Amino acid sequence: ADAWRELGDVDGEVISLLYAGNLHSFRHNGGPAALELAERAARVGAAAPRDEGLQWILRLHRAQALSLLGRHADADALLRPLLESAPAGSWRLFLAATVTADDALVSGRPGDALPLYGVAAQLVARFGSPLGQLMQADTAAVALARLDRLQDAATTLAICELAHAELSWPATGSAADGLAETRQLVGDQRLAAGRERAAALGVRAGLAWVGALARGEIG
Repeated sequence: ADAWRELGDVDGEVISLLYAGNLHSFRHNGGPAALELAERAARVGAAAPRDEGLQWILRLHRAQALSLLGRHADADALLRPLLESAPAGSWRLFLAATVTADDALVSGRPGDALPLYGVAAQLVARFGSPLGQLMQADTAAVALARLDRLQDAATTLAICELAHAELSWPATGSAADGLAETRQLVGDQRLAAGRERAAALGVRAGLAWVGALARGEIG
C-alpha cells in the first residue's frame, strides 16, 4: 500500500489495504485491525468519489470489519443494499453473498447464511476456483450443524477434509474453529458415514453436492 501511495495510484493503495484487512478477517480477534485498514482505505478512496466500483468495495469491507467486531446491525445495514443490487452471476454478488452469509452465521442466523453460501459456491465454481468452493463448504458445514442437520453436516465436513488434503491447504483460524465445532456436534458415527459418502463422491463432485445442498436444490 505504501508503495502504491508513493506512485500516486489510489486504486492500488486502496486494494492493498483492503486485501490486508481481509487477511485479518481469518485471524482470531482480527476485527480491530480490519476496521482500521478499512477506514484508512476509505480515506484514501475519498480522492476518487466518482469511482463507483471502488466505493462499492470500500462499503463491503467496512461491513465485514463491523461484523467481526460484533456490530451486526451496522454491518447488515451496509450489506443488504450491496447484496440486493449486485448483478446476477457477478463477482459483486459472490462477494456480497459470502460476507452477508458470514455475518448471518456469526450473529446466530445459520438459516439465513446457508443459502447464501450456496449462491457464493455456485458463482465461484463458475470462476474456476475449487479453493473458493472449499471456503464456502467449510462455513456451510457449520451452518448445517447449527441447524441440527447433523448427517448433512457430517458429510459436508468429510468432503471438506478431502478437499483440504487434496489442495494441500489446511484450515486455520476461524475456519479451523468452525470445522472443530462441526466435528464435535456431528459425532464419530455420523462422521464415519459422511466419510464413506465423501469418498464415493470425490472432491469435485462433493463440493458441487455441498453447494446444491446449501441452495436447497437437493434434500
